[in-house]
Order: sequence, then structure tokens, then C-alpha cells
Amino acid sequence: MTPTGRTPGLRSLGLCASLLCCLAHVCIAQADTPSDTLIADLEARIVALEARIAALEATRPDSATVANSARADTGTTEVAALLADPREQERLIRGAFQRQLLERGGLLLPPGALDIDLSLRHLNTSSDRIVIDGFTILPILIVGDIVSERVRHAFTEVSATARLGLPWDMQASVRVPAAYQERRIVQAESRETAAYDFGLGDIELELSRQVLRGKGAWPDLLASLHWKLDTGSNPLDAAPGELTLGSGHQSVGASLTAVTVADPAAFFGGLSYTHNLATGSDIGRYRPGDSYGFNLGLALALNLGSSLSFAYDHRFTEAARLDGATIQGSRATTGILSIGASYSSLRARTFDFSIGVGVTEDAPDLLITTSLPLRVGN
Repeated sequence: MTPTGRTPGLRSLGLCASLLCCLAHVCIAQADTPSDTLIADLEARIVALEARIAALEATRPDSATVANSARADTGTTEVAALLADPREQERLIRGAFQRQLLERGGLLLPPGALDIDLSLRHLNTSSDRIVIDGFTILPILIVGDIVSERVRHAFTEVSATARLGLPWDMQASVRVPAAYQERRIVQAESRETAAYDFGLGDIELELSRQVLRGKGAWPDLLASLHWKLDTGSNPLDAAPGELTLGSGHQSVGASLTAVTVADPAAFFGGLSYTHNLATGSDIGRYRPGDSYGFNLGLALALNLGSSLSFAYDHRFTEAARLDGATIQGSRATTGILSIGASYSSLRARTFDFSIGVGVTEDAPDLLITTSLPLRVGN
């Protein structure tokens, strides 16, 4: 580009205009009688040339417009190239449901990858019970008042889970929860009492390893060891009616998860066992019952960035003991049917949402979970 900012073609037109002006002056100086017609014709030509130069200057694109257009074309080309690559399509399809598999223990991070999952979980439970304010002489003879109560319990938990991919097909994770819970009891005469609690819950540690890479009809197998600490408040030391956020005891457990992928779907299922350790308190030595269960599910990729999941979790908990005596009513069976959705963008941004419904008497009525995973590293 010349210092004046005009192209060589435009400068040539300017020179032609200048030459016409000079020619007009020469013709006027040499003629005995000035020709008004010749002068008017030359002036008209000059005006037409100047207008043409101005029009060309106005339609010429500037450098910023050209650069932006080039960048847009480049970005479109890169995205088209990614989607045209079959391997990239397979990676994006698998990425659509990999969050569900990570949560279920059916997928491990690559070595060096760090995943931080911020999640919010809310559950509601409700029950109606009969309370006898008095005593019974015989099973059919009651002395005192019979009171009907409605109990409503809401639990909201915010947690941060960090997962780190390790060599030798291993992964380590730590989960730190903080929770708020509220319990309201409404009696028949519309008298209501409420209790609240907020604080740190029980921290959980886990170590996972892929023990088998499936070939043909064989699925992938992943094994995990789990350790739950007793960092939350202890219910055994709480005052009557006081809420607590911890279980009051430690536990260790193991699980085995099988996964098979048939694009665009992934099927998973697993078995788990948890041994709850005994703990001492002012009321005696408390031994929680062990629990064991299974889960089954399906994750289905809808497109390159979104997926649906369907899962069912069932768990049996044995009766607890206090100083060797069985605590009546402590045995529990929980079953939760859940439906979830996940969305992942090309830049690895992911949002997960799931809703679960309890299908057994001991399960929560409603369980809602949302999470925002953040990938750091590979």
C-alpha cells in the first residue's frame, strides 16, 4: 500500500485527471479565442474521474474486515475438520456419556488428568408416625394419649470431588461435603417444631483400578476401594432432637463395576459391599450394620454433546447392634430409580443433572443432583 493509502490503479486515475487539467490549460493558453465548449467538456471529465476514485475508495474493504473474515473461515474450517474425522466423532460421542461412567466408577481418567467436580444434591423425605404419650399394659391396652405426627426432612449438600488419573490404570479421588439439613415435625393439633444444622460432612477417599480391558463379549471391569471418615458431627453424642451431619463411624468398602460400550450407548452394572466399623459412645458400643447392593444402568448419547442416563440402585443394610443387642427397626432396604442428562461442548464444558425417586419405604422420596465438572490437565 502507498503512503496515501490508495492502490496503484487509483493513483493512475489521479494522474490521468491531472494530465487532463494540464492539457486544458495548455489548449486555452495557445488558442486565440477561448473555447467555452472545450473547457466545460474537460471539467466534466475531471469531475467524473474524481467521483469514480471516491467510489472505489469507499468499496475497498479495510484490513480489519479482511482479517476477521479470515479468522471466521479458519474457525469454521477447523470445526468442520474435527467433525469430519471419525476418530474425533467417536471421542465426542463417548465424551457425551463419560460423566455418567465417571460418577458410577465405570471410567478412569488418563494419567495426569485432574477432574474437579462441584455438585449440589438435595433430597426430601417425609413420613407419618404414631406416638404414644404414656405406656401400654397389654398389646391392646394403651394408657395415655395417641398423637399423630408428620415428619418432613430436607437435606441439601454441596460437595467438591477431586479425581486424579494415575499410571497403571489407576485413579485416586477425595470428596469433601458440606451440608444443611432441616427437620419439621407437625402434630395433629397443628403444633410445629423445627431443627436445623449446617456444617462439614464425612470426607470420603477412594482408589480405583481397571482390572480387565474387555474384548469381544467381555466388558471392562473396574475395582474400587472406599474409605469414609467420621469428620461430621456424631449422632450418638447429640442431644435429643438435635440434628447431625455425620454418621458417627468410619467405614471401608469395595465395589466392582462392569462396563460395555456399543456406540452410541454404554451399559454398566456393579456390586458393592461396605463394612461399617464399630464405635464407642456414652450410651455404649455401637456397631452399625454392614450394607451391600447392586446397580444397573444405561447411558445413551443423543448427539456429539448430550446424553441421557437411566439407573437403578438397590442396597440392603443389616440391623445395627448396641452392646451386642440388636436394635429393632434398624434394618433398611433402599432402592432409587434415577434419570439424568448431561451436556458437553467442544471445549470440554459439561453440565450434569439427575433426578431420583425412591421406590422403597426406606429410600428418600426425591433426590435431585446437579454438577459442574472442571477438567484440569490432560
